[in-house]
Amino acid sequence: AWREAALPLWGSAADRNGAAAHFSALRKIRSTWRKIEGFLGPEIRSALHGPAPEADVAALREAAAPWFLPHVLEASLRIHDGEWDRGYGRGMAEGARLLS
Repeated sequence: AWREAALPLWGSAADRNGAAAHFSALRKIRSTWRKIEGFLGPEIRSALHGPAPEADVAALREAAAPWFLPHVLEASLRIHDGEWDRGYGRGMAEGARLLS
């Protein structure tokens, strides 16, 4: 009985597992981005976009249906959504720009 009462508060087991996987991916990706940013030069680091708007992530998720976006991709987009073209011809990925 308590499980049914708690369901509106915590969601189903699948919802909780999905949320746990998302937050685990977000922690892992934040750590990875910190390492990448520490390695990049200041001109490339300053060219990185900020986080993707939630509406853009939702649109991408909808466009990918019926498949699911990997949690790590969503987490990465919530940190950096691509890279600006600053006109110096170099990007963070072996000279190629990180696309949004």
